[in-house]
Amino acid sequence: MSAKWQQWMPLHIDRFLGSPAVQAMSPAAQMGYLRLLMASWQSEDCTISSDPLDLAETSGLGDDLWEKCGARILRKFFPVSGNGRLRNSVCYEEWREAKRIFEARKAAAIKTTEIRSPRLFSTVTEDNQDGDHTVTNGSPSRSANTITGTLTNTKKQTASAGEEIDALYKAYPRHTAPKAARKAIEKALKEKPFDVLLPIVQAYAAQTAKRIADGKLEKEFIPHPATWFNQGRYEDDDLKPPPQYDIVEVSPQEFWKDTGIHVS
Repeated sequence: MSAKWQQWMPLHIDRFLGSPAVQAMSPAAQMGYLRLLMASWQSEDCTISSDPLDLAETSGLGDDLWEKCGARILRKFFPVSGNGRLRNSVCYEEWREAKRIFEARKAAAIKTTEIRSPRLFSTVTEDNQDGDHTVTNGSPSRSANTITGTLTNTKKQTASAGEEIDALYKAYPRHTAPKAARKAIEKALKEKPFDVLLPIVQAYAAQTAKRIADGKLEKEFIPHPATWFNQGRYEDDDLKPPPQYDIVEVSPQEFWKDTGIHVS
């Protein structure tokens, strides 16, 4: 069974219908192609089987129609090395982003729970031999154990901030002057949250890697990370991430209730 976030799949309608490859497909082939994309989306690694019988069944076309349409549809998929399965590159890009958003929100929810979990006041009513818990006129006093828990939680938040700085430093395409870089990243995190800043840094790294591969940039000309973050280069227009899809965990009826569309 697929995860909840995989029950919703983005479809860029103009991009899909405007594709010359899709326009060359018959209506039956287009529907079969969509069904294969949906099957990819709900798989564990965004792939589908390469077996012709499986493809005919998963696409909903059956053996006869698959024999006519399959070759054209399969031009939109590429083989994944090592497991004999197939993947669509555009679908995989969207799938990875949706999964990243879901996992980031899940981690943020866990972190929020950890922050709120220490109890500031004891509610124990029985006597404690160490005198840590007391109740006076029904109003519990703060305990030594609670103070320890609060300090422990502060350490967790500090450790988390350090992990975010390390993650951003590792994502940046050049690792030079780490001490100055981490100081600059810490400053940048005060202006932009980690979950916003990381995709921007990753986009810059991908952009830089492409320019190097195309022979348009030498690695030594990549700005030092301290320079890049101190100059606020993460605000550059060409690094702004595309709109992200919210991963909603509601029923189809709830999702469409304000549209007037009936979902059975």
